[in-house]
Amino acid sequence: MNEFLGTLSFRVIDLLVYGAVLISFLAGISKCVLPLRRAARAFRRGIHNLAVFKPGEAGRPDWQDSLFLGKSMQKQWARFLVNAEQLDLRGLSCDVEDYINDQTTLVEAARFQLAEVIPGLLTSLGILGTFIGLMRGLGSLDLSSAGNTVTSIHTMISGMTFAYGTSIAGLLGSLLFNIAFRAAQGAATSAMDDFNQAFTDVVMSRPLDEPVRQTCYMEDQAAFLSGAFHEVNQRLESGIGQAMERSFAPIAQSMNHFILSETQAQVEGLNHVVNQFVEQMNGVLSGQFLQLGQTLSQINQSQAVSHESLSATMAAADTILASIRQTDQVNEAVMERFDGYVAQLGSAQTASAQLSEQTAGILGDLHRDLKVQNERYQALVDAQADLGRMMEQYASWSGRVLEAVEKQSDAASDRAHEIANEMSRSGKLLQESYGSFVENISAGLARTLGLFEENMNDVTQKMVSDLGQALSAGQAGALDLKQFARVQTALSDMTQALNRATRAAEQMAEGA
Repeated sequence: MNEFLGTLSFRVIDLLVYGAVLISFLAGISKCVLPLRRAARAFRRGIHNLAVFKPGEAGRPDWQDSLFLGKSMQKQWARFLVNAEQLDLRGLSCDVEDYINDQTTLVEAARFQLAEVIPGLLTSLGILGTFIGLMRGLGSLDLSSAGNTVTSIHTMISGMTFAYGTSIAGLLGSLLFNIAFRAAQGAATSAMDDFNQAFTDVVMSRPLDEPVRQTCYMEDQAAFLSGAFHEVNQRLESGIGQAMERSFAPIAQSMNHFILSETQAQVEGLNHVVNQFVEQMNGVLSGQFLQLGQTLSQINQSQAVSHESLSATMAAADTILASIRQTDQVNEAVMERFDGYVAQLGSAQTASAQLSEQTAGILGDLHRDLKVQNERYQALVDAQADLGRMMEQYASWSGRVLEAVEKQSDAASDRAHEIANEMSRSGKLLQESYGSFVENISAGLARTLGLFEENMNDVTQKMVSDLGQALSAGQAGALDLKQFARVQTALSDMTQALNRATRAAEQMAEGA
């Protein structure tokens, strides 16, 4: 019963270890490898749909559906569609690789963290099975007697078989999983790159790189500012020229009128003075200065006209001054607007500088993140190297253990050979003893049978003699027939028993 329970416990442990290896391998395949295969098929299907896509067709294109790449990438594709729609309304393009890449789709869909754990888990289970098998085999080794040694050797061989079997199963599962996962990852990455290239070729072109975009933006800003300054200068020059022309045109016209009128008035006044002087002189001089009086009256009239003209000229001058003041106000407003525009340009340049600083900060953060990623990758490489060294140490230790086990097995084999030789000698001795024993039994039985036959003859003769004496003496009634029958039955049983013993002895002799 104890042996059955021990065997049952060993079988249960074997099933648990092999079951854990199988479950870990199947979990890795279903959770890590198959999602990558499905993602690769989704990308290939998307490439096929883009190949048959015609931009001029009416209706909604297939790629604008959130399930275009399947349910596993629905969230990333829906986010890309929202951002691409907003940028497309403004005449810009959206980079599909910012949303469909290794980090956003494959890592989450294929559970890369679990994929990193599965090979180590399979190897650890194989090592655990190896230790269990070694402990089972070495722990049950018993050299106290020949029978225990043979039984323990059988148990040790079964334990070593389990140890090697679990090691092979764990390492083989880890190797197969790594091969399947790397192949699926390569296929998914290649399909994703092909899909991104096909999408940028057919639907939406890839935007410029960030340094090129910044350079183009700065060049566009410089060209815009240069054109704006040139346009403002032209508008100011033409506006000021037109304003000055409009302002000084009435002044020039008024001055022309004023000069003409003054000249004419002075001429008329002079004529009038001359006429009056002539009339007076004519009166004094007997009518010679009559004409001089008429001239003076005309001079008075011309002075009145000149006064009116001077008033009109002063009014025109006031109008000109008002126009000049309005021109100054317009110039001040233009200068204020120009100062505001210059301030806006300064703000735009400041914002551009801040954007450049933010871009530099983002690039610095990216550089730091890249440095951290490099450090983590280096740590991973170091861990892998440590794991390799540990595996080498484990292999060396396993080799030493196996060498010790082989030495122990050789010693046990030598001891088993010695025990077998001793058992062979003992068997031969036992066979010889058995043969002599059978011969002695056969001889004894033969002597016993001979003595029994002699005794039977004596008893029979005595019974016959007694029966004859009884019959001759006439005492037949005194003879006990029942006793005679019992004696006869006992003799018959003894004869049968002796015959069976003789046959058994003969069979034993033949077997010997």
